Amino acid sequence: MATASSKSMTAASTDPTAGGTQKQTLVEFAGPTTHPAITQIVCEVTGDQVRLCGQVPTFYLKQLAQETASHVEGIRCVFNNVEVCANRSSWR
Repeated sequence: MATASSKSMTAASTDPTAGGTQKQTLVEFAGPTTHPAITQIVCEVTGDQVRLCGQVPTFYLKQLAQETASHVEGIRCVFNNVEVCANRSSWR
């Protein structure tokens, strides 16, 4: 299971009431992960919601990304738009 780094896990470094959407990778958003295939998933954070976008080779990794994002302090809703693409040849 992925765990966050020792840094504080908060939904956004800006005021969530400001109404803007912040875009960052899952690692920038939640800290280090246990699997390199989920490090480039993009997180679009708006207030207490996060939308995950990107591709992974397995359904397990899609769920791992969702679980990682859902444990960030201040997040109440995760929209998981990550695609499972098992045939991609460049997976690590």
